[in-house]
Amino acid sequence: SINMDKKSWFCHHCQFKGRHFEVSEPSIVYVKPEFKNNTEINDKVVKWFETRKIRQNTLIDARITSSLEFMPQLSKNVLTINFNYFFKNELLNVKYRTSGKDFKLHKGSELIPYNLDVLLTNIDTVIITEGEMDCLSFIEAGITNVISVPNGANPKTNNLSYIDRFIDLFEDKQIILATDNDDAGRVS
Repeated sequence: SINMDKKSWFCHHCQFKGRHFEVSEPSIVYVKPEFKNNTEINDKVVKWFETRKIRQNTLIDARITSSLEFMPQLSKNVLTINFNYFFKNELLNVKYRTSGKDFKLHKGSELIPYNLDVLLTNIDTVIITEGEMDCLSFIEAGITNVISVPNGANPKTNNLSYIDRFIDLFEDKQIILATDNDDAGRVS
């Protein structure tokens, strides 16, 4: 039994009892990935982006990197595109993507929007996309006031609670949702 008013507890099984405990919200400790300033992106990755009409300069500006990464879907190390998620110039997460569209986020890292630092600049409108590729496409077109959700659009599991920490950054900004024209995009 726990008595919150008296701040005491008693175990009816072993008779262990005590007093004076503090109730507090559990704090979440996130794992921050180590940023490797890998300015040379693998040639295969650069060529893959070129097929999507995204130039290497855009990749460098967006701080895209590449690496060999274990992908659980494939059960092996493969070449990945690394979408580095920064906030206030600090790396907080990485999404790894294969050319075959397998994804994973850095284990234990905080979920934040991609390209979030753009909200720290002097913009009055922000475009929110469903994915990093959509975000990069806008940047390639010269539209840089764009962010992406980290986990795409899924009408069954859309959970945007990670936005709460950054809600003040959206204040006084016009928000444009640029979603795909599919069921998930229309529901989002």
